[in-house]
Formats: sequence, structure tokens, C-alpha cells
Amino acid sequence: MEEHRKNLTCASRHARMDPLGFGLPNARSFSGPGELKQIVLQQRAAFTAGLTEKMLTYALGRGGRYDRPVIS
Repeated sequence: MEEHRKNLTCASRHARMDPLGFGLPNARSFSGPGELKQIVLQQRAAFTAGLTEKMLTYALGRGGRYDRPVIS
């Protein structure tokens, strides 16, 4: 992520995308970290599966559909 922040083209996109990607589990809105924490706790299984899929996609460089059987 640090490399993306250094590259101006990437940084401008990530400045807009990252808060949405990191902060909208199940497309619910929230105000502040306390409300986000409550949403994540209420959606713990979905959050864990989504985070696992994204980390595998990032780490392995492939789409999540290949890894869904392992995640589920």
C-alpha cells in the first residue's frame, strides 16, 4: 500500500477508494470507528470471510473465486 501512496496516479485513486473499501462492510454507513466496530462485530462471519478472500487475492495475485471453497 505504501507504494501506491508514493505513485501520484495510484495515490489519487486510493485516496477515494480506500475509505470505502476498508469502511463499508455490507454497504452500511457509519460515523466514526466506534460505529464501524459495532457493524463489524454484528457481521463477524461476513467480515472474516471477506477479509480472508481479499488478503488471499492480494497475496496470491488471483481472483477470489478459486479460493472460495477454502474460505467457506
